[in-house]
Amino acid sequence: MHSIHLYNNLRLEAEKHGKKARLVLAEGEVEKACRKETASRLYSFIKSADGLIFKGRLQLHKQGSNITILFKGEPVGVISDESFINIINALD
Repeated sequence: MHSIHLYNNLRLEAEKHGKKARLVLAEGEVEKACRKETASRLYSFIKSADGLIFKGRLQLHKQGSNITILFKGEPVGVISDESFINIINALD
């Protein structure tokens, strides 16, 4: 499992789940939220200039080259496109 550290001891983790990527927002050993998505849809999201992916507790908002991770509507971290691409590429 590959992860990126966010605010307040939270991490965005990625793991392979069949043909999809499983993105998990975790605090310590506790999973706060997760989403399963295909790699192709995640790459399309990254290539867009601005956008939103996912609804519900875990959301990713893209503005320019930064991605803001939201948990329950509150920002919990900002990562670069490059960091996000790296954790998705590591799943292959």
